[in-house]
Amino acid sequence: MNWIVKFINLFKFKPNVRNDHNIRKVYYNLLLLIGLITVVILFSFYFFFPKNGYLQVFSLLAVMAAYYLTGCAVGFIFAIPKSAQGARHELRRTNSGKGLIPGEYYNDNTSLEEISDWLVKIIIGLSLTQFSYLRDTVESAASSIAAIFPCIPQRNECKSFFVFAYAVIIFYSIGGLIIGYLWTRIDFPKILTQSKGELELIAKLERQNKTMVQMINDPESPVRTNDLLQTQSFDDPLVLELVDRISETKPVITSSDVQKGRWGGKSNKDGFQLTATVRNANIIDLYIVTITVRSGQGKAFNGPVVILLPDFLSPKVRLLKADGQTEVFISVLASEVFTVAALVDIQSQKEYISLELDLNQVESFPESFYWKKS
Repeated sequence: MNWIVKFINLFKFKPNVRNDHNIRKVYYNLLLLIGLITVVILFSFYFFFPKNGYLQVFSLLAVMAAYYLTGCAVGFIFAIPKSAQGARHELRRTNSGKGLIPGEYYNDNTSLEEISDWLVKIIIGLSLTQFSYLRDTVESAASSIAAIFPCIPQRNECKSFFVFAYAVIIFYSIGGLIIGYLWTRIDFPKILTQSKGELELIAKLERQNKTMVQMINDPESPVRTNDLLQTQSFDDPLVLELVDRISETKPVITSSDVQKGRWGGKSNKDGFQLTATVRNANIIDLYIVTITVRSGQGKAFNGPVVILLPDFLSPKVRLLKADGQTEVFISVLASEVFTVAALVDIQSQKEYISLELDLNQVESFPESFYWKKS
């Protein structure tokens, strides 16, 4: 009985765990439960029908898959996220101080959202007004499914197969609906966000260099926007304000390289390490620079990691989600070396750990990336 209790506890919400982890845990465990039930049913049917057992198994599997995918499709329709219309705003530093600067991007095609709203209303309306018809339809489908299995009426096996088929329809339809709904709510927005991010990058590069964008969008080009994957960044006004106050206590020493000499000049400190790798972007005078911050001794970060970049890499302050991780990184496009800094374990304006790395002092980069020899 203990293993049953442990399995049930997997589905319980825990108040000390973040909600996104709770929902994802239920999502994965529900998938596991459906998979286990499916395997048990298929094996049972295979051994129940000694003759042509594989045929019964494949028939039943086709029925399960059909109703499960139908449920997933309905759950997907119910949970399609709404896209943000209009201009997106980002918190950045302007010449006159900190303010909101609208960011431009290509508009979404919202036809799927409109179709989703339309179908949801129809499905709900039919379910409420045509419930008896839907019930009869399910019973008819269960009778058709039960008919594919050989049975002996005198033993009431046919009636048992009807009940079983009815249960299969309900279980896999509702299970698929829940899985489709949860997947659409949890993972589908991330797919849309990643696509949106790639479009924003293309739009930004288009304003800078149209030829560059044509090369990136060329199917034959070896450079794809997927090369710029990075740890998830976010905006937190309170953290940004704290970083601004910290930056004000660190005057700029070199105007051409604003982070140089401001943060102690050490890339290794108190178990934290700041490193960078550079590879050719296959576009003239452009390189993909991957900046990584690691926590030593296997200890996870206790809060966000702040990356401080030069002015030409806007926005120059990047906040990375690092809780529970031992390594975070970002990738940027740059044409020459620069100094990058990182702030970790930020407790207050005076309590933090600063790391600094002058890429011009690293000897492993392509020669053309340096603006002067070390």
